[in-house]
Amino acid sequence: MSTTALPGVRANPFDDNGWKGHRLALIMVAGALIVAGLLALLSIQKTNPSDGYFTKQAFFVAVGAAFFLAIRRLNLEAAIRYWPWIYFINIVSLLSVYLIGESRNGAQRWIDLGPFQFQPSEFAKLFLAITLSAYFATPGRDPRSWKTFGGSLLHAMPIVLLVFKQPHLGGAVSLLVVWAVISMCAGAQWKHLLITVVAACLLGWVGLRGYQMDRIDAMVSGDSRDNGYQVNQSLIAFATGGIAGTGFTNGPQKTGKFIPFQHSDFIFTVVGEEGGLIGSTFVLALFLGFFGLAWWNGVKAETAMGRYVSFGILGFLAFHTVVNLGMVMGMTPVVGLWLPFMSYGGTAIFTCIAAVGLLCACR
Repeated sequence: MSTTALPGVRANPFDDNGWKGHRLALIMVAGALIVAGLLALLSIQKTNPSDGYFTKQAFFVAVGAAFFLAIRRLNLEAAIRYWPWIYFINIVSLLSVYLIGESRNGAQRWIDLGPFQFQPSEFAKLFLAITLSAYFATPGRDPRSWKTFGGSLLHAMPIVLLVFKQPHLGGAVSLLVVWAVISMCAGAQWKHLLITVVAACLLGWVGLRGYQMDRIDAMVSGDSRDNGYQVNQSLIAFATGGIAGTGFTNGPQKTGKFIPFQHSDFIFTVVGEEGGLIGSTFVLALFLGFFGLAWWNGVKAETAMGRYVSFGILGFLAFHTVVNLGMVMGMTPVVGLWLPFMSYGGTAIFTCIAAVGLLCACR
């Protein structure tokens, strides 16, 4: 497939045979991670057939694949002209949570659509990556100036605060990561970034709720009860797996349902228990491969828009992965961040598949 180059931009490098191979590799690695997640969910469903996590996730993946085919053909350069409309949609979807949203586990993050629960805060990360990239890519912006940098903060903060109020600490920090990575790629001064990040950390610490502080305390103290129970059971699962694992569907921690939310936030414990160190290392290698390909996507992008979107997506997916894996191994607090491509959830898998589509659409 060939495209017409934009004025002042060389022909799209993704149309060269080498870049077609790059996009194919990106899709294949993402697909392998999705398959790994489906296998873990199938193992859980074998133990608890009534939950149907594998069946539902397979359906979500099929629907997401159809969206991927459309998203990969988007012209991201058009977002430079239309980003205020995308931003408006993002704000309205987040506000709708407070009007018609459903409260669950003490948080109001979901909109009930019958058989499907939609979580706007997840798509907000993709929308922010697009609109903030368009903001910086607009001709005449000087990212080194306080005016442009301050404008980027005003752009991101309403979205961050709406998510933080749900409350969703992990989601709010993920959005800040998108802002920081794109701002850095655009050329913002380090002193501006440092001042803002320190201020955000201080404000975030002051705004932490009681249960969030309890989770941090459990991580630091190593408490195996109450807030530390889930992580403790997770570590037992990894220890049980050993080098080669207990074998597919044979994990005793999983079978005994000792790990709450194992199908979502703690999905990697199934890999660690039933696949052992060998299976875990293979999955980690897939993640490293995906992030390396996403990074190369940004490095080789011909347009500022393509570069910023690539690194913004890389930033929040890498953040999710690092925090989730640290969480299940007791190295970071439990903040409710899903593992990309693997955790159960329609909105989560749609977000990941759409992210791959956007990476393929970057020019």
